[in-house]
Amino acid sequence: MARLRLAALLSIAPALLSSAALARSSRPKLALLPVEAVNLAPGAARALGALLERRLAATRAFTLIGPRQTGPLVGERACESRCAQRVGRRLGAARLLRFEAARLGATRVLRLTLIETRRGARVGSWQEVLAHSDNARTAAALDRMIHGFAPRPRRRARRPWYGRWWVWTAVAGAVAAGAITAVVLATRDGGPAPDYVFRPPAP
Repeated sequence: MARLRLAALLSIAPALLSSAALARSSRPKLALLPVEAVNLAPGAARALGALLERRLAATRAFTLIGPRQTGPLVGERACESRCAQRVGRRLGAARLLRFEAARLGATRVLRLTLIETRRGARVGSWQEVLAHSDNARTAAALDRMIHGFAPRPRRRARRPWYGRWWVWTAVAGAVAAGAITAVVLATRDGGPAPDYVFRPPAP
């Protein structure tokens, strides 16, 4: 019995893996650059970068190429249009995301800039200013910025009423009831004749 279960699982495993790979390949590739930090400790900058990476991965809207892969290609300088084109070609990413973070006293400024790698053109830029920043507020700010450029999941179009399952179930039930009634009435014998005949009164 255990062998049959294992054989069944092994027979469907390639189909499951290929469908997961197809779903991943249909998402656009997004290359995330290392954080460009001003007045932030290296540990805080790395924590912000990791938080952004987790928030982007949670959307499941992109195939994400992280800073570990993009960092060596960029180096220490800011990545502008030519750099974006070079990194995009090298990694096969359609878009590149710059993350800039700065601390000014107790205030944090976060900015995301999206660059289309084929032309090296800026698609858009989103900024949040946090007066008091903890992890929850920073995550919420990142989510708001990501919402500005992440593709929205497609809404399924509503079916017309005649395309719903319950309509055709009711139709099939009515047809079956009519057919059964017709068969019963056709096969039933006449039975005894009535004892009386109704005659309407004369005018």
